[in-house]
Amino acid sequence: MLVESTYSIVKENEVLCNICSFKCRLVSGDYGKCFVRCNVGGKIFYDSYGIVSKVQLVTGREIFLPNTSGLWLKVGSVGCNLRCTYCYNREIAWDRAGVKNPSYERYTPDKLVDLAISQKCKGIFFSFSEPVVAAEFVLDVFGTAKQKGLFTGMHTNGTCSLDLVDKFFLVCDYFVVDIKAYTQESFHKITGNSYNVMQPRLVAEKLFNSGANLEIVTPVIPGFNDSIFEMRSIARWIHYNLSSEVTWHLVPFVPTPYLFAIPAPSRDLMEKIRDIGVSESIKRVVLHF
Repeated sequence: MLVESTYSIVKENEVLCNICSFKCRLVSGDYGKCFVRCNVGGKIFYDSYGIVSKVQLVTGREIFLPNTSGLWLKVGSVGCNLRCTYCYNREIAWDRAGVKNPSYERYTPDKLVDLAISQKCKGIFFSFSEPVVAAEFVLDVFGTAKQKGLFTGMHTNGTCSLDLVDKFFLVCDYFVVDIKAYTQESFHKITGNSYNVMQPRLVAEKLFNSGANLEIVTPVIPGFNDSIFEMRSIARWIHYNLSSEVTWHLVPFVPTPYLFAIPAPSRDLMEKIRDIGVSESIKRVVLHF
């Protein structure tokens, strides 16, 4: 299903996608970094509306919302605009062919919300793939969920365009934002992106200043982002640019077939980073083992 997206015209048959901070320039027939937005006849279309790759019943703690009770319906669509070295969901986040995977179902917003209600869930939470690149579908699902009395939430890599943040804020109750690194060098090593390290922080700051319920998550990857400087910089940014009341979740890297030579961080390292957060006055630093 093709849904027309937001874009700016550069010149004949070349357009600029406005969904995320990459601002992909696409000529006719091209796909953006997310693999789900394409230029068709001089317009940007989102080609994966309603595709659901994964559905899971989870508790709040499993989606970094430890202060929420009851079950959530955790939902994944397809597509992502980053290429994280440790990605645990490559088959749905990276693979253009995944859009045609016969095991994926297509849902209307009503059908997905009704599924959550039938499972006695308190809300719907988008994760697994990047919710921002599925914005039209996610926004419609959230709007329907709110009308039917459910809570809404999303886990994002934070590369959303700042204009789109306002639209998500209107219908999303909980935001979980990844701050994968503080320096551009580390961000590039982790995500493959060479210039966007500031965007997740800008998105988180805008959400916080708007009054959103916000959680910050940092994956700890030895040799990539685990230096004292890197982690102390993230902790100080949370304290000074957000608030010491914002929870910082630290998640240990788990070796994958794609990144098996890197060891998981030790408990001692994780506790050391937690202590850094505490020393920078963050009131709640949560280790996830």
